[in-house]
Amino acid sequence: MVMKCYKVVEDCDCLDQISKEAMTWIRENTDLMENWPHLFWNKIDYKHFLLENPTLVKWCADHKLAIREVAVLFAISEPGGKNPRVNEQLHIDDGPLRSKINFPIYNVKDTWTEWYDVPDAPPFGPAQSLADRDLTKLNMIAEFETVKPVVFNSSIPHRIRIGPNAKVPRIQIAVMFLQNIDYMLE
Repeated sequence: MVMKCYKVVEDCDCLDQISKEAMTWIRENTDLMENWPHLFWNKIDYKHFLLENPTLVKWCADHKLAIREVAVLFAISEPGGKNPRVNEQLHIDDGPLRSKINFPIYNVKDTWTEWYDVPDAPPFGPAQSLADRDLTKLNMIAEFETVKPVVFNSSIPHRIRIGPNAKVPRIQIAVMFLQNIDYMLE
């Protein structure tokens, strides 16, 4: 089975409300907005998050998706830098689930996820940094401006690019499910 890098979720008319509820929870229950984290992937008390985010819970239930975990993805650009900076270098995510849905939450315009063909990439399993790879020698196989929810293939090497017109911080939530959703990327 050949899986796509991503697939846009077109039927999420409640994204504005999901974003509003998520930002309210982030502001009221974390210090991420005051003390920008050094990590891209931020584990949260997702059970409490879900109690305060009924729109996300309902959308997932309507799509027969049982939520396993939620994380906050926090991308910034280099303070005072003249050039856009990649906050999260080329990498493969941690298993066991290959596919998740990323929802854009805040400052997502002109922020991108890029996927690359890396011939000698390690197999999917534990998270792997591929930051030592020369991107000029790799083939970018897909890119997506992170303005809509997307089913996301985390087993293909990818990175985040913050464009020159982006505002930061760029925030998304990654939602992982109890069931395998790889079929959404076929």
